[in-house]
Amino acid sequence: MSCRGSPEVLGNVTAQRRGSWVVVTASGELDLATVPALRSAGNQALQLGDDQPRIAVNLTTVELIDSACLGLLIGLRRKIKQRDGQLVVLTNERIDQILDATDTSSLFERSDTLPPFNDD
Repeated sequence: MSCRGSPEVLGNVTAQRRGSWVVVTASGELDLATVPALRSAGNQALQLGDDQPRIAVNLTTVELIDSACLGLLIGLRRKIKQRDGQLVVLTNERIDQILDATDTSSLFERSDTLPPFNDD
């Protein structure tokens, strides 16, 4: 991500710095084929983040997330927590069902909307 305001597209995953937040947006199916793109976007989000990164992962247009990608999100959460940062995950009904079925919903702060970008 060379430009702070321009999204970098990695398959069906984009990452973009917006104010004090880094927003990772995914669409379609997140499966084994998208692991590299999701991993890259997560790593770039951590690099763009401050000492205490604030990362929002927008999954509102994701239809499916498999265990490999869910594991990456859990790993991203751990890395953010180690740096005393904040992770917000935007979900839809289908993703909520998957998180509930895998007993991982309590791991993520979830929201229906993106956080305000101008707060520091």
